[in-house]
Amino acid sequence: MLRKLRRSSKDSIPEVAPGSRHDRTATHSSYPSATDANKLTFFDLPPELRNAIYEILATNTVLTLSGNKKRLKDRPPIVGLLAASKQCRKEYLPVLFSTTPVVAEIKDFDFSNLMRVVLGLYSQELKALRENPHITIQLHTHNCTRENLNNLRRWLVVRGDSLDRLPWRYDVAAQDPGHAFGRI
Repeated sequence: MLRKLRRSSKDSIPEVAPGSRHDRTATHSSYPSATDANKLTFFDLPPELRNAIYEILATNTVLTLSGNKKRLKDRPPIVGLLAASKQCRKEYLPVLFSTTPVVAEIKDFDFSNLMRVVLGLYSQELKALRENPHITIQLHTHNCTRENLNNLRRWLVVRGDSLDRLPWRYDVAAQDPGHAFGRI
């Protein structure tokens, strides 16, 4: 029984007479195999081409930091190149932070999530964000309570004391579009 199952590879390849029609058909793939030592990867491209690819992808991306605690399935997906490899993340992150519009949504002056994220950034990431002219804080508030003013005071103290010096633009949205503070 085992002899029938164990056939040598010579038995499975039919003999082809030289000069016959079957002699001229391709039996092997003309593409290099995955184990070929000469295979090319994304990182074999010149850095200029990789940077051009990174910039094109960054222009189609908007980074949004939500102020409210959304469920995980409602959050936007992570940018794929950041999860591809360490080298790809190292090359793409500065391009992403320096060119992509960043929108931080703040509700009732609760900057705690934004402060947590900004204070957790590395110096290289902060340097890239400082070059980005498209960093916006969207403020949404219904009423101004004492707690909201305390949250605003906390944000102003952090902004004054920290070294981030990010070029934030503020976009204030009021409930009533006819309100004097509709858009600043």
